[in-house]
Amino acid sequence: KEYGLSATKTKIKKVIKHFDKNRDGEVSFEEFQRITMLFPSMKVAEVLDIATDDFVFGYYGIPKSESSHKSSQANALNVFLSGGVAGLVSRTLTAPADRIKMMMQSGGKDAQLGRVIKEVYAEGGITAFWRGNGANVIKIIPESAAKFYCYEYLKKQIIADPSDVKIYERLLSGSLAGMMAQTAIYPMEVVKTRMAISPPGTYSSITGCFSKIIQNEGLGALYKGLGASNMGIIPYAGVDLAVYGTVKDRWIAQNPNKKPAWYETLAMGAFSSFCGQIVAYPLQLVRTKLQSSGLPGKPVFNGIGDCTAHVMKEEGALGFYRGIGPNFAKGIPAVAIGYVAYEKARDFFTNVLKI
Repeated sequence: KEYGLSATKTKIKKVIKHFDKNRDGEVSFEEFQRITMLFPSMKVAEVLDIATDDFVFGYYGIPKSESSHKSSQANALNVFLSGGVAGLVSRTLTAPADRIKMMMQSGGKDAQLGRVIKEVYAEGGITAFWRGNGANVIKIIPESAAKFYCYEYLKKQIIADPSDVKIYERLLSGSLAGMMAQTAIYPMEVVKTRMAISPPGTYSSITGCFSKIIQNEGLGALYKGLGASNMGIIPYAGVDLAVYGTVKDRWIAQNPNKKPAWYETLAMGAFSSFCGQIVAYPLQLVRTKLQSSGLPGKPVFNGIGDCTAHVMKEEGALGFYRGIGPNFAKGIPAVAIGYVAYEKARDFFTNVLKI
């Protein structure tokens, strides 16, 4: 403090461990000299930051700290652009599995995987598997950007010590971020689902879908299933982000002064997504059924309770996991690719465009 320096105990321990080559718990003059001679013009405060330069809490670590030379507005722009690119790439690549999943979720016992694939292909060939992807892309870009940035913002408000993040702090930050992002774009979620699972010709375009829903069912129809959606996104986003952040932090702790390779980041994202989907999938299924309620050939539900009771009566407990196979085929690669795409986009916007 006397010299205007500040560092947490955790940071100091990491620096000492980095300097202590003979592992005797002390830093000798020779050890300190060997390190500092490599950085003859470096200030002491900058030396303290070396050992924690790659330390990331939460996923992506964006922005890592307020000590950045860039303004907070520039950081926010980088975050939103990178999140949008991640959503665009991941959802477009996995759109076919996403549509199959939604059709199985909204259907009943007859909605088997092979039958659904044949029905989609019969509608218009290979391109039919991407029906509704336009709405999905429009929805996912602001949602992904909001999710990433809200999580980072909430971390700063909730986490007491960034060098020692508690699991409940990750869970709370991730859950709230997911709920805020999902609520902000929910009408587009309903439109995406309707366009993906409705019979061909039901809706002519995204704007046509909006107009027809409001005209025939009222404005409230754009929020069908919002309760189930938020109930599902809270555990999904919370578990997803908490697991990813914890796994990545552990990797960094075991590999100081390194960054995970792209395939390691991919594996971390896939594993965290798997954990999140297992917890939240039944509510995702209920949400899709509520969104499709009233479409031709679909039953009408009066809320979460009515829909839950219907699924349990008609299909039993396993009915809540109908379509989980395509969901994993879509969800795990989508989220994992999104994590990698985000980091690549962030590097591009930072290093090439200087955002």
